Amino acid sequence: MNIFKKGNNLTLWWVRFRRLTDNWLLYKKHKIKESTYLNYNYIINTYLNKKFAKKRLSYFLDYDMNEFIDSLKKTYQIKL
Repeated sequence: MNIFKKGNNLTLWWVRFRRLTDNWLLYKKHKIKESTYLNYNYIINTYLNKKFAKKRLSYFLDYDMNEFIDSLKKTYQIKL
């Protein structure tokens, strides 16, 4: 099921992060250059899904994403 489809009454509150990222990548695949898609796919699956794949979106109301991004920057020496 495409969670981004217009008219979808799915309450995103209960959707898991992995499902959101999978759907988002499918949505973006034909709207961006292939190299950009591959970069997004790599970042999502290498960094984000490792930590958040099974989390429900409601989890992120309580989670400080800035803290996570800062830890990625320090751990992997990446610039975001």
